[in-house]
This record gives sequence, structure tokens and C-alpha cells, in this order.
Amino acid sequence: MLPREIEQFFLKNNIQFEIVTINPNLSVCNSVIEVGINPGQVAVASLLRDKKGSLLTIYPANSTLDIHNLNEKLRRKFQLLPLAEIQLEWPTYGHGECIPLAQIYRLDAEVFDDFISAKSVYFQINKGELCRVSSTDFCKMQGSAMYDDFFVKKPTNPDRDNKRTEFCASRKDAIRDRLKSINALPAMPTIAQRLLRLNMKQNPTVKELSDIVEQDPSLCAQLIRFSRSSLYQYRGELRSIKDVIARVLGFNLVLDMALGVAIGKAFKNPREGKLGLTEYWRHAIYSAVLCEKLCQAVGSEIKPDPATAYLCGLLHNFGFLVLGHLFPQEFTMLNQAATKYPDSSIIDLEHTIVGVTHMEMGAWLMQAWNLPEEVVVVVREHHNEHYHDTHSVYANLAVIANRLLVDLDLGDEKSNEFPTSIVNALELDIALARNIHENIIESSQGLDSIATQLVA
Repeated sequence: MLPREIEQFFLKNNIQFEIVTINPNLSVCNSVIEVGINPGQVAVASLLRDKKGSLLTIYPANSTLDIHNLNEKLRRKFQLLPLAEIQLEWPTYGHGECIPLAQIYRLDAEVFDDFISAKSVYFQINKGELCRVSSTDFCKMQGSAMYDDFFVKKPTNPDRDNKRTEFCASRKDAIRDRLKSINALPAMPTIAQRLLRLNMKQNPTVKELSDIVEQDPSLCAQLIRFSRSSLYQYRGELRSIKDVIARVLGFNLVLDMALGVAIGKAFKNPREGKLGLTEYWRHAIYSAVLCEKLCQAVGSEIKPDPATAYLCGLLHNFGFLVLGHLFPQEFTMLNQAATKYPDSSIIDLEHTIVGVTHMEMGAWLMQAWNLPEEVVVVVREHHNEHYHDTHSVYANLAVIANRLLVDLDLGDEKSNEFPTSIVNALELDIALARNIHENIIESSQGLDSIATQLVA
């Protein structure tokens, strides 16, 4: 018989269920095998806690919880709550243990991902009874839980492991195949195409650039607003893009700013979350300005182009936009995980949830759209502090910019330390770099306003 609270919850949410009788004198695994049920379809739960909060973990009855790996992946310090402590705070029902339904407890949860593909899922409601529900209903009752397998030690099963490896490989190949398909890629905006052609032209003129930009009033307004930022310390009047080019930003910077913004606005991802458009554009704008200004802090013989550095900084995380456009379900899961577990490595989460990284996806699209090679390199290598090959100066600037933005809680970098190899390669003036960072913080109100306009 279902506990009253669970029965009411099922009725409210239109959950269909069946009660299955089992031997109360046997272990869960042995009792379900006795009635012909696969123990891998029986869900059990454990409650964990650290200083940041509680987590419900849900996994098969024939597996064990791997707290060490869970903590390592999520960068937490969870400990298993003793049963006596659980019974003081949480309902445990007839069998004296937690039930594997996150919404009943109103808790965040990690759920073993094989339950998604199971036909039915069972869980114990008292010593002699199981409740059976469909996998769809079971997942619905977990709320916004994350589905993974890294927190579970599974019984040895070579056939299952091989099938899972084959599944992950085929899923990754499918994502790559779709990404490489021209039909799957969004079309580059017309203005971006014209700007890119102008960028490749011999001796382009200010009139040609201003004519293209002025075709998009919102883009034009954003560039004028940006040039009025305190970062550029211009106090005069600006009436047109020609004024912006001639008096403040220069031809190359206006071209690259316009190109980056025009490309990025072709994607309409969700606004909310760590990877949503609001945070994406804030990080992109701050990174772009930092990369541009940090050119002043590198050795005099290196001479990176500030306009190119700006474009690289603006587009370096472009893979998140691609993911949201082509694979919205995977993006939603990744966004939830990145928001819920901010201390976890974004690359680890991507490998677990998607199978490819935002660096790979972004670089593929940049190549398909024939963006400058410097941009492709930065999109691909901006997490690689050991990259010192072609166009490494721009990739290295992106690493430094991201490290500086950690203290502002912007981006997906975890360390705020400058890699020695990059400092040496760039001949970086660290004091000047930090001073540039401070100046940008002082201009944060203007930069946040620009980012907000890009989200709109």
C-alpha cells in the first residue's frame, strides 16, 4: 500500500503505478530476482550533505554509491547522512529508508542515467512491497535532476560496458556529423557575410564599412554606445559610424566589433543560467575588451593586433551558442549542471552530458564560416595554457583574460593564476595587466549595459 503522501502526489501528477509484492525476509536484490525483476531496474536512494547543501542520489539496487568520484567531479565535500539523522529530518516511510523521488523531498538530485531508457522503474515503499512506474513518470518525479553515471560503481558486466562505450562513441559521432552538415549549421547573417568579405578585401574604405554597419540600426547604436564608454575617454559628439571610426575606435576595431556582434546575434539561446545569453554576453564583452587592452601589456616585439584580439575575445566561447542552437536538450542539461555545480569543470560536464566540448563545436563552425584563422585557434585553444603554436598570442591572451575574470565570477575558468609559460611567452607586464583589469572594472556599468542590449 502506498504511503498517503506519495499516493496524493501520484494523483496530483497523474502518475500511473502498480504495487508488486516481494519477500520481506530477503535483501532487495534477492527478493526482486525471486519475482523475475532485474535489480538494475530497482531504484534506491542515499542522502548526502556538505556545507553547501543536500543532494539526493538515486541509483540501481545492484550498484553502490561512489562518493569519492561524485565529490571529485562536482568539487564538493559530500558525506553520507546516517539513517538516524535522515529519519529526524526527512520522511522515510515503511521500510525506514529514503525513497528515490526528488520532488517528494524538494531536493536537487543526481540520477543514474540508465533509468531514462528502462521500460519500468521500481522502488521500495515498505519491507514487502515495491512500486512500479514508467521510466517517463519516474524521471518526471525527479524535477530538475541531473542524469549521469559517474557517481555509481556498477556491477561488472562486459557486454553492458561495451554497449555503453559504443553508444557514447556513436552519440559523439552523430553530434559531429550533424555539426559538419551544412544543412544543420545556421546561415551566417547577411551583414556578417558582407563584413567578412570587406575584411578580406584589399584597401577597404571607411565609407564601405559605415554603409554596411548603418544598414542595421541596432548594431550602429551599439557601436556608438560602446565608443562612448569611459574605456576610450572620448568626450566629443558622435553622430555616425564614420565619427566612431575616425575619432575613437579606428577602422579595424569597428570592423571586428561589428563582425563579432552580427555573428553572435544570429543565435537565440535561453537567457537564464550560467551558460544563458545574459551571462554569455557579459563574459563575451568583458573578454573582448580585456583581450584588446591586454595587447598593451605584452612584449614590444610580439605586437598582436588589438582589433583581432577583440574579435577573438568576443567569440572565444561561441561553441555554447552552437550547442544551444543545434542541441537544445543537451544545452539545457549542461546549463543546469553548470549553474547547479559552479565549481565543476565545464569540460568534464560537457564530456559527461554532451560528448564534445564547446571548443570543438565553436571551432568547427568558425571554420565552416571561414572566419580568420586567429579566431578559429582561440575558440579551439582558449582552455589550453600549454598552446604555443600558430597564433598562440591570441589564445594566450584569452587565457589571461579568463583568469582575470574569475574574480568577477564571469566565464567558465576556475583558476585566477597566470600560467608561467604564458607570462614568459607574452613577456607579460603583470602589473600593467592587473591595472588594465582594474580600469575595466571601473567601466563595468557601461559594459553591462552593452551586454544587456545584445541580449535583447
